[in-house]
Amino acid sequence: MSAKNKILLSIGGLFFLVILFIVGNGYFAFSSSSEKNYQDKLSIEAKLIASAAEQRLLRNFDVLIMASDSIDIDDSGNINLKQLAEKLKFMENHYQITEAFYAQADGVSYRKEGKIADFNAKELRRDWFLRAMQGEEHVTTKPYEARGRMIISQVEPVKRNGRVVGVIGLNIDLGDTSSFIRTLSEKGQIYLNRADGYILSAHDSDDVGKNIFDLMPSYEKYKGKEGVGHKYKSNGKQYFVESSISDELGWTVWSWESQDNIVAASRSNLNLSILWGAVALIIALILTYISITRLMYRPIGGEPTEIEGMVKHVAEGDLTQAGTGTGNETGILGAMLRMMSNMKETIMQITSSSKALKVASGEMTEISSKVKSSSESQMVQLEQAATALNEMSASIDEVARNALKASDAAKGANEHSDQGIIVVQEMNRSIMTLVDRIEAVVNVNIQLEKETQSIGQILDVIDGLSEQTNLLALNAAIEAARAGEHGRGFAVVADEVRHLANKTKESTTIINETIVRLQSEATQSVEMMRDNMSDAKLTSDKSELANQALHEIQQSVGLIQEMNTQIAAAVEEQSHVSSEISASVEEINELARSTVDITENNHEKAQGLTKIAETLNKSIQIFRW
Repeated sequence: MSAKNKILLSIGGLFFLVILFIVGNGYFAFSSSSEKNYQDKLSIEAKLIASAAEQRLLRNFDVLIMASDSIDIDDSGNINLKQLAEKLKFMENHYQITEAFYAQADGVSYRKEGKIADFNAKELRRDWFLRAMQGEEHVTTKPYEARGRMIISQVEPVKRNGRVVGVIGLNIDLGDTSSFIRTLSEKGQIYLNRADGYILSAHDSDDVGKNIFDLMPSYEKYKGKEGVGHKYKSNGKQYFVESSISDELGWTVWSWESQDNIVAASRSNLNLSILWGAVALIIALILTYISITRLMYRPIGGEPTEIEGMVKHVAEGDLTQAGTGTGNETGILGAMLRMMSNMKETIMQITSSSKALKVASGEMTEISSKVKSSSESQMVQLEQAATALNEMSASIDEVARNALKASDAAKGANEHSDQGIIVVQEMNRSIMTLVDRIEAVVNVNIQLEKETQSIGQILDVIDGLSEQTNLLALNAAIEAARAGEHGRGFAVVADEVRHLANKTKESTTIINETIVRLQSEATQSVEMMRDNMSDAKLTSDKSELANQALHEIQQSVGLIQEMNTQIAAAVEEQSHVSSEISASVEEINELARSTVDITENNHEKAQGLTKIAETLNKSIQIFRW
């Protein structure tokens, strides 16, 4: 996985956790608040409905009280039936009641039409009549069926001078009351029941008349408790109900709602929060991707692991990746590829120069061997010439007697001188060739030293790049620290970049040490070759002196040969000339020995140069391309 994907995954995970926490916390907070609000709404609804039902029924009692006060009846219970009928008719027409009625103290009852036939409340011991006649006010009966409808009766005692003289009441259709109660609820999801559980109004009209505690067993636990809500299950679904009790009537209103509807707003809010969270996460990832690309990948130029691997290859001398780029690379990656290409070219030039140096040093060794051989041969010839001269000096007293032998000896000396001149000339040509070759090797070594210095300059550039990378990583770490928790992915990348910069610096240090050794050896090679060139020129000068000396010998021998006829007369002069020749030969012999020594030294230096070339080859063998 690339560093970019790791950072995106890390930051995306972090944003996801933050969004998840915010959405979850918001959901639970909103859900709790929403559920509490809904429960409060149900509680308020139950109280309002209970109050409305209570007020509706209490209003009926107010109507009855006003009617009882306005009825024309005396203390004995005598009543104005016409006025009573009008009052009962007025009540039925102007109030939402089914029927109004009046019962005298003897139980005889009246409607607006008149006396109710075959009905005596006292004889039938109607509960409402007995209770009202005993002075009980606000009497409400249990629902009962009359003419196919469920009826509730409300009655008030009619008093005159503190004595009950009759009972006035009204009948209410329970269906109308139930419909009215349902209209008070937005969804009609209520139960209205008496204290004994008898349902007066319900969402489903079929439930009216049933016992609420049989229909909803969980309600019984909260029977008689005001403002207590609870959850329960019905038909496999979860519900919540709030209750409220009418103080005047003792009726209980249960306002309920399904749990799914209660939490619907929370779920809707959760879905919306998830949607916005996903949008925010996508935007954050896009912005993070753009930031990573511009702030990290553009300066780096590629994957940190790829650059790290490239640096490792360079540190191990592997330059096979040089020239593998597209040419569009930027940042550190582009600089690395250009550095590798330049280094590859430089190493190839060093390799070529090293091979040329090795060949030149081999040739110089061969030439030195030839020069040494020629010098040794020259020394042998000079020793022979010296021996001949010594013999000539020893026999100078017998010159006169051995003129012929002296002439022959002079002739031999002349031939030896010719051979010596030829040898010296050949040696001189070899030395000049050696000087030219040494000068070429010096030029090669100088070029080699320049190439190694070019590598040093490249390494300085790399070192500067690594320091800039380290500074860039430090700045990124500072920015990541400022960003806090959101910048943790940047801090990880900054640490990887800083690690990469340090490794680059270590690699450049290793390469720099190798280049320094190469420069030292190249400088040493140049100095040795310059010494060899100086020695070779010195040898060439001495060889020229030897050549001149041999010419002098040749001239002297010729003179001896010319003067052989005058030997007898010039013995003393010949002896003197012989001494000079002997000294010259000795000097030439010394020069020859010196030439041998110089040649030996040149041979050793040539071998040393060969070893340096081999060492240089071994040093650059670490590189592969």
